[in-house]
Amino acid sequence: MSDTVSFAEISEILDILDEHYLNRERIEIPLGRQDPGGIEALAEDRIRVTVPSSRDFDGWLEEIGPQILAALGVSEDE
Repeated sequence: MSDTVSFAEISEILDILDEHYLNRERIEIPLGRQDPGGIEALAEDRIRVTVPSSRDFDGWLEEIGPQILAALGVSEDE
């Protein structure tokens, strides 16, 4: 597995925001993978989403997608 987050993976993360009409400026995605991955609150209602280096991306994204929305104050149903 690459140590770098691919453009396709970044696009998949941003698709979560797009589906809910959220501004992409609210999320920061480091280009390097780092375990354990996760979500970190930043200033000005922004979040940082770090992709883990040791997990399958698709499984991780399915799990963390709802958490990304919750961290931005949105439910999946909105």
